[in-house]
Amino acid sequence: MSDQRSVVAAVDFSGDSLDGARWIARHFAPKRVVLVHALHFPEPPSFLRGLWGDDEQIEISARMGAEARLDEFAAALARETGVPFETRVRVGEPADQIARVAESVDADLVVVGPHAHGRGRWSHIGSTAERVIHEARVPTVLATGALGPPKRILAGLNDAAVEAGLLEELARLTKETGAEVTVMHVIDNTADMTYRAIVAPRSENRQTEIEVRAGKWLKVQLAATGPDLDANTLVELGDPAMEILAAAQRSGADFILLGTRGAGATARFFIGDVAGMVMRGARCPVWLLPSPS
Repeated sequence: MSDQRSVVAAVDFSGDSLDGARWIARHFAPKRVVLVHALHFPEPPSFLRGLWGDDEQIEISARMGAEARLDEFAAALARETGVPFETRVRVGEPADQIARVAESVDADLVVVGPHAHGRGRWSHIGSTAERVIHEARVPTVLATGALGPPKRILAGLNDAAVEAGLLEELARLTKETGAEVTVMHVIDNTADMTYRAIVAPRSENRQTEIEVRAGKWLKVQLAATGPDLDANTLVELGDPAMEILAAAQRSGADFILLGTRGAGATARFFIGDVAGMVMRGARCPVWLLPSPS
Protein backbone atom coordinates (compact mmCIF):
# COMPACT_ATOMS: atom_id res chain seq x y z
CA MET A 1 0.00 0.00 0.00
CA SER A 2 1.30 3.47 -0.87
CA ASP A 3 2.47 5.63 2.00
CA GLN A 4 1.76 8.84 0.05
CA ARG A 5 -0.37 11.40 1.85
CA SER A 6 -3.90 12.45 1.10
CA VAL A 7 -3.96 16.19 1.75
CA VAL A 8 -6.71 18.75 2.37
CA ALA A 9 -5.61 22.30 1.53
CA ALA A 10 -7.78 25.18 2.73
CA VAL A 11 -8.08 27.85 0.04
CA ASP A 12 -9.57 31.30 0.63
CA PHE A 13 -7.99 32.64 -2.60
CA SER A 14 -5.44 34.70 -0.70
CA GLY A 15 -1.86 34.42 -1.87
CA ASP A 16 -0.87 32.59 1.32
CA SER A 17 -3.43 29.82 0.89
CA LEU A 18 -2.73 29.35 -2.82
CA ASP A 19 1.01 29.20 -2.16
CA GLY A 20 0.45 26.64 0.61
CA ALA A 21 -1.46 24.29 -1.69
CA ARG A 22 1.18 24.70 -4.40
CA TRP A 23 4.04 24.09 -1.91
CA ILE A 24 2.63 20.85 -0.55
CA ALA A 25 1.94 19.49 -4.05
CA ARG A 26 5.36 20.40 -5.40
CA HIS A 27 7.56 19.13 -2.60
CA PHE A 28 5.79 16.27 -0.79
CA ALA A 29 4.38 14.16 -3.65
CA PRO A 30 0.93 13.56 -2.13
CA LYS A 31 -1.31 10.97 -3.75
CA ARG A 32 -4.06 13.61 -4.00
CA VAL A 33 -4.88 17.11 -2.80
CA VAL A 34 -8.43 18.16 -1.96
CA LEU A 35 -8.86 21.94 -2.20
CA VAL A 36 -11.51 23.29 0.18
CA HIS A 37 -13.14 26.72 0.10
CA ALA A 38 -15.70 27.68 2.75
CA LEU A 39 -18.32 30.33 2.07
CA HIS A 40 -19.26 32.07 5.28
CA PHE A 41 -22.20 34.47 5.43
CA PRO A 42 -22.41 36.23 8.81
CA GLU A 43 -25.94 36.70 10.09
CA PRO A 44 -26.87 40.39 9.61
CA PRO A 45 -28.92 42.33 12.17
CA SER A 46 -32.66 42.11 11.62
CA PHE A 47 -32.95 45.60 10.14
CA LEU A 48 -30.44 44.74 7.37
CA ARG A 49 -31.94 41.43 6.29
CA GLY A 50 -32.79 41.47 2.61
CA LEU A 51 -30.70 44.56 1.91
CA TRP A 52 -28.38 42.64 -0.43
CA GLY A 53 -31.14 40.63 -2.08
CA ASP A 54 -32.40 37.08 -1.78
CA ASP A 55 -30.14 35.03 0.51
CA GLU A 56 -30.57 31.83 -1.50
CA GLN A 57 -29.64 33.51 -4.77
CA ILE A 58 -26.61 35.14 -3.15
CA GLU A 59 -25.42 31.76 -1.93
CA ILE A 60 -25.95 30.14 -5.33
CA SER A 61 -24.05 32.93 -7.08
CA ALA A 62 -21.20 32.85 -4.56
CA ARG A 63 -20.93 29.07 -4.78
CA MET A 64 -20.81 29.09 -8.58
CA GLY A 65 -18.08 31.73 -8.57
CA ALA A 66 -16.02 29.90 -5.96
CA GLU A 67 -16.36 26.57 -7.76
CA ALA A 68 -15.19 28.09 -11.03
CA ARG A 69 -12.16 29.74 -9.43
CA LEU A 70 -11.25 26.63 -7.43
CA ASP A 71 -11.57 24.31 -10.45
CA GLU A 72 -9.38 26.64 -12.50
CA PHE A 73 -6.69 26.70 -9.82
CA ALA A 74 -6.86 22.91 -9.36
CA ALA A 75 -6.47 22.30 -13.10
CA ALA A 76 -3.45 24.60 -13.28
CA LEU A 77 -1.79 22.89 -10.29
CA ALA A 78 -2.48 19.44 -11.68
CA ARG A 79 -0.76 20.38 -14.94
CA GLU A 80 2.16 21.92 -13.05
CA THR A 81 2.76 19.14 -10.50
CA GLY A 82 1.17 15.98 -11.90
CA VAL A 83 -0.72 15.52 -8.61
CA PRO A 84 -4.46 14.69 -8.77
CA PHE A 85 -6.60 17.51 -7.38
CA GLU A 86 -10.20 17.55 -6.20
CA THR A 87 -12.28 20.53 -5.10
CA ARG A 88 -14.93 21.10 -2.44
CA VAL A 89 -16.94 24.28 -1.84
CA ARG A 90 -18.82 24.30 1.44
CA VAL A 91 -21.09 26.81 3.19
CA GLY A 92 -20.51 27.45 6.88
CA GLU A 93 -17.91 28.42 9.44
CA PRO A 94 -14.55 27.81 7.70
CA ALA A 95 -12.78 25.84 10.45
CA ASP A 96 -15.73 23.49 10.88
CA GLN A 97 -16.06 22.87 7.15
CA ILE A 98 -12.35 22.23 6.67
CA ALA A 99 -12.31 19.74 9.56
CA ARG A 100 -15.39 17.96 8.21
CA VAL A 101 -13.95 17.61 4.72
CA ALA A 102 -10.66 16.34 6.15
CA GLU A 103 -12.54 13.65 8.07
CA SER A 104 -14.81 12.74 5.15
CA VAL A 105 -11.92 12.17 2.72
CA ASP A 106 -9.75 10.45 5.37
CA ALA A 107 -7.01 13.06 4.98
CA ASP A 108 -3.52 12.46 6.35
CA LEU A 109 -2.64 16.16 6.45
CA VAL A 110 -4.35 19.57 6.47
CA VAL A 111 -2.69 22.70 5.07
CA VAL A 112 -3.85 26.21 5.99
CA GLY A 113 -2.53 29.68 5.25
CA PRO A 114 -1.85 32.16 8.05
CA HIS A 115 -3.75 35.25 6.96
CA ALA A 116 -6.65 36.56 4.94
CA HIS A 117 -8.89 39.56 4.89
CA GLY A 118 -12.53 40.27 4.34
CA ARG A 119 -15.81 38.58 5.12
CA GLY A 120 -15.75 34.83 5.04
CA ARG A 121 -11.97 34.71 5.17
CA TRP A 122 -9.45 34.31 7.96
CA SER A 123 -8.52 37.58 9.61
CA HIS A 124 -5.67 36.24 11.72
CA ILE A 125 -3.93 33.04 12.72
CA GLY A 126 -5.66 33.29 16.09
CA SER A 127 -9.06 32.60 14.55
CA THR A 128 -9.76 30.12 11.78
CA ALA A 129 -6.26 28.77 11.21
CA GLU A 130 -5.75 28.13 14.92
CA ARG A 131 -9.19 26.54 15.21
CA VAL A 132 -8.40 24.18 12.34
CA ILE A 133 -5.14 23.19 14.02
CA HIS A 134 -6.92 22.73 17.34
CA GLU A 135 -9.74 20.59 15.91
CA ALA A 136 -7.88 18.53 13.30
CA ARG A 137 -7.28 14.89 14.15
CA VAL A 138 -4.36 14.69 11.72
CA PRO A 139 -1.15 16.72 11.33
CA THR A 140 -1.69 20.30 10.19
CA VAL A 141 0.69 22.65 8.40
CA LEU A 142 0.60 26.40 8.74
CA ALA A 143 2.02 27.41 5.36
CA THR A 144 3.75 30.65 6.24
CA GLY A 145 6.97 32.42 5.36
CA ALA A 146 9.35 31.11 2.72
CA LEU A 147 7.82 28.12 0.92
CA GLY A 148 10.81 26.59 -0.80
CA PRO A 149 12.02 23.01 -1.16
CA PRO A 150 12.51 21.41 2.28
CA LYS A 151 16.23 21.04 2.90
CA ARG A 152 16.46 21.58 6.66
CA ILE A 153 13.88 20.48 9.26
CA LEU A 154 13.88 21.57 12.88
CA ALA A 155 11.81 19.41 15.25
CA GLY A 156 10.98 20.30 18.85
CA LEU A 157 10.76 17.20 21.02
CA ASN A 158 9.34 16.63 24.50
CA ASP A 159 7.59 13.69 26.16
CA ALA A 160 4.19 14.62 24.74
CA ALA A 161 5.61 14.91 21.21
CA VAL A 162 7.16 11.45 21.54
CA GLU A 163 3.75 10.12 22.53
CA ALA A 164 2.18 11.88 19.54
CA GLY A 165 4.55 10.05 17.17
CA LEU A 166 6.65 13.06 16.21
CA LEU A 167 9.78 11.03 15.54
CA GLU A 168 7.91 8.59 13.31
CA GLU A 169 6.46 11.54 11.39
CA LEU A 170 9.93 13.03 11.16
CA ALA A 171 11.34 9.80 9.73
CA ARG A 172 8.60 9.83 7.10
CA LEU A 173 9.33 13.46 6.21
CA THR A 174 13.03 12.71 5.92
CA LYS A 175 12.26 9.89 3.51
CA GLU A 176 9.95 12.13 1.45
CA THR A 177 12.25 15.14 1.26
CA GLY A 178 15.81 13.99 1.95
CA ALA A 179 16.13 16.99 4.26
CA GLU A 180 18.76 17.44 6.95
CA VAL A 181 17.14 17.09 10.38
CA THR A 182 17.84 18.64 13.77
CA VAL A 183 15.89 17.46 16.81
CA MET A 184 15.97 19.86 19.72
CA HIS A 185 14.74 19.88 23.28
CA VAL A 186 14.33 23.13 25.17
CA ILE A 187 14.60 22.93 28.93
CA ASP A 188 12.11 25.43 30.23
CA ASN A 189 14.14 27.36 32.78
CA THR A 190 11.02 28.27 34.78
CA ALA A 191 10.76 24.66 36.00
CA ASP A 192 14.35 24.60 37.23
CA MET A 193 13.93 27.99 38.90
CA THR A 194 10.78 26.78 40.68
CA TYR A 195 12.48 23.69 42.08
CA ARG A 196 15.57 25.67 43.05
CA ALA A 197 13.36 27.89 45.20
CA ILE A 198 12.09 24.83 47.07
CA VAL A 199 15.05 22.44 47.15
CA ALA A 200 18.72 23.36 47.18
CA PRO A 201 20.58 22.07 44.09
CA ARG A 202 22.48 18.84 44.67
CA SER A 203 25.27 19.99 42.41
CA GLU A 204 26.94 23.31 41.66
CA ASN A 205 26.91 22.30 38.00
CA ARG A 206 23.14 21.95 37.93
CA GLN A 207 22.72 23.46 34.46
CA THR A 208 25.38 21.22 32.97
CA GLU A 209 23.78 18.15 34.58
CA ILE A 210 20.36 19.07 33.15
CA GLU A 211 21.75 19.60 29.67
CA VAL A 212 23.66 16.30 29.76
CA ARG A 213 20.55 14.42 30.81
CA ALA A 214 18.50 16.08 28.08
CA GLY A 215 21.11 15.22 25.46
CA LYS A 216 21.13 11.57 26.52
CA TRP A 217 17.34 11.48 26.47
CA LEU A 218 17.29 12.82 22.89
CA LYS A 219 19.76 10.19 21.74
CA VAL A 220 17.74 7.40 23.39
CA GLN A 221 14.57 8.58 21.65
CA LEU A 222 16.28 8.74 18.26
CA ALA A 223 17.82 5.30 18.72
CA ALA A 224 14.40 3.87 19.56
CA THR A 225 12.99 5.26 16.31
CA GLY A 226 15.32 3.10 14.26
CA PRO A 227 17.86 3.55 11.45
CA ASP A 228 15.46 5.49 9.19
CA LEU A 229 16.02 8.68 11.16
CA ASP A 230 19.50 10.22 11.12
CA ALA A 231 19.35 13.53 12.97
CA ASN A 232 21.50 16.11 14.72
CA THR A 233 20.55 16.93 18.32
CA LEU A 234 20.38 20.25 20.11
CA VAL A 235 19.65 21.14 23.75
CA GLU A 236 18.87 24.68 24.86
CA LEU A 237 17.88 26.19 28.20
CA GLY A 238 15.39 29.06 28.15
CA ASP A 239 11.94 30.00 26.89
CA PRO A 240 10.84 27.15 24.58
CA ALA A 241 9.15 29.25 21.88
CA MET A 242 11.93 31.80 21.69
CA GLU A 243 14.65 29.14 21.60
CA ILE A 244 12.86 27.22 18.83
CA LEU A 245 12.45 30.37 16.73
CA ALA A 246 16.06 31.38 17.31
CA ALA A 247 17.33 27.91 16.36
CA ALA A 248 15.17 27.89 13.24
CA GLN A 249 16.60 31.22 12.16
CA ARG A 250 20.20 30.22 12.90
CA SER A 251 19.91 26.95 11.01
CA GLY A 252 17.90 28.32 8.09
CA ALA A 253 15.14 25.77 8.74
CA ASP A 254 12.69 25.26 5.89
CA PHE A 255 10.03 24.15 8.31
CA ILE A 256 9.48 23.45 11.98
CA LEU A 257 7.84 20.31 13.33
CA LEU A 258 6.09 20.44 16.73
CA GLY A 259 3.52 18.64 18.83
CA THR A 260 0.39 20.54 19.86
CA ARG A 261 0.53 19.86 23.59
CA GLY A 262 3.12 20.59 26.23
CA ALA A 263 4.40 17.97 28.63
CA GLY A 264 3.89 17.57 32.36
CA ALA A 265 1.16 17.85 34.94
CA THR A 266 0.74 21.59 34.45
CA ALA A 267 0.64 21.44 30.63
CA ARG A 268 -1.59 23.79 28.70
CA PHE A 269 -2.61 23.38 25.09
CA PHE A 270 0.62 23.84 23.16
CA ILE A 271 -1.32 25.83 20.55
CA GLY A 272 -2.13 28.52 23.09
CA ASP A 273 1.42 28.61 24.44
CA VAL A 274 4.61 27.47 22.72
CA ALA A 275 3.21 26.42 19.35
CA GLY A 276 1.04 29.53 19.14
CA MET A 277 4.06 31.75 19.69
CA VAL A 278 6.12 29.75 17.20
CA MET A 279 3.38 29.96 14.57
CA ARG A 280 3.16 33.73 14.95
CA GLY A 281 6.91 34.25 14.84
CA ALA A 282 8.05 31.64 12.33
CA ARG A 283 9.50 32.63 8.98
CA CYS A 284 8.87 29.18 7.55
CA PRO A 285 6.02 26.63 7.57
CA VAL A 286 5.10 25.07 10.90
CA TRP A 287 4.03 21.41 10.86
CA LEU A 288 1.94 20.45 13.90
CA LEU A 289 1.02 17.01 15.21
CA PRO A 290 -2.16 16.59 17.26
CA SER A 291 -2.10 15.09 20.72
CA PRO A 292 -3.10 11.41 20.68
CA SER A 293 -5.65 12.22 23.40
